Amino acid sequence: MQELSPPSSMPTGLVREQESREKQKICVFAGFLTGIVYIAAKFLSLGPYQVTIVTPKKLSYKNTDHENTLQFLLQDSSLELMEPGQLDRNSSFSALFLLWPHAHTYNQSELADLKERIRNCGKVIALYHRTHKTRLRHIKRQVKELAIAAQVITRFDVILHEEVPLNSGIYSLWVKSNFVGAGPHAQFLSNPELQAAMFSDWEINRQRLFKLNFLGTRAPDRRAAILGQIEQFYKVRADINLTSVGDSVDDSKSNVLWIADTNSSKRVRIATEYLGMLEDSDFSLAPAGYTRWTNRPYEALTRGSIPIIDNDESRCFCLNFRDGENCLLVKNKDWISAVQRALAMPPDAVQRMRTNIKAMTGSQLTFAALSKRLRARAGLE
Repeated sequence: MQELSPPSSMPTGLVREQESREKQKICVFAGFLTGIVYIAAKFLSLGPYQVTIVTPKKLSYKNTDHENTLQFLLQDSSLELMEPGQLDRNSSFSALFLLWPHAHTYNQSELADLKERIRNCGKVIALYHRTHKTRLRHIKRQVKELAIAAQVITRFDVILHEEVPLNSGIYSLWVKSNFVGAGPHAQFLSNPELQAAMFSDWEINRQRLFKLNFLGTRAPDRRAAILGQIEQFYKVRADINLTSVGDSVDDSKSNVLWIADTNSSKRVRIATEYLGMLEDSDFSLAPAGYTRWTNRPYEALTRGSIPIIDNDESRCFCLNFRDGENCLLVKNKDWISAVQRALAMPPDAVQRMRTNIKAMTGSQLTFAALSKRLRARAGLE
């Protein structure tokens, strides 16, 4: 289809300037980068917003997540990236998204700077990065934060959590809470070719090579413990053929693709190869990593692989997961029972679940759908 040119009475430059003016400005302010920051910024930029990420490019300490996310972000021309010192303190935004792992992330000078900046912002949305393991510790931390940064915290209009629980702290007494929701690894956000591969068509009725897979790292310890239990289960099952990259499959057994690396740099050797492994698997194991939130359930769904996830963690993805319909939920931390269900699932039941996943694509899985749903949870629309 031929692209229409602007009317001759309005120069191209003025058209672009008008389009820019019509977009509301959003600032994503982060003391360090995480995948959640990039996901929120990217999906917001797909709406009627001009998004600027403000973050230091170099930290005074080692943070691998920040360094890796920054490399992908620098390749993404759809987002503006600025150092904190480059942003005019009087800049106004319709919304400020603030990464808030805890108040101690920001020193006194930075907190004073934030207090000034939020005066010129419409909404203030906190991206809540982590929570403590127990509710009591979580509440104690929030009390300390209020003593340090009450003028910032009391301006929060919405808190978007990375993971559960939503209402475990005192902030929920006056602030609406929700989840950031699902999203892919940063490499899929920055690369249009990988996005096209992720959303390329797949067949519901195709027989797949592997009954299930695990593709990822063993870390941290809680994931390693889950994988260890499952590996012991495999050893006593003569009908399972455990394979890795390059191994042959055995048509007389249930083939399981198992890549459990100890080195996080090997998690995805080649992104297109990773997507192919998902598409070749009926089920994909997705135990939590350092947080309860992980990219893997979403990435599996885009290739028609049924995710196996912990029931207690399923809410944080905001994908309307239903056990036996579009996922397998692990109840009471019993991963062995979930694996047994997957291995015993007949082909017609697997195809029915794939059909349900296919139906989710337009309304829940595309970047446009994720963007619209995130904007609603943030109270922007």
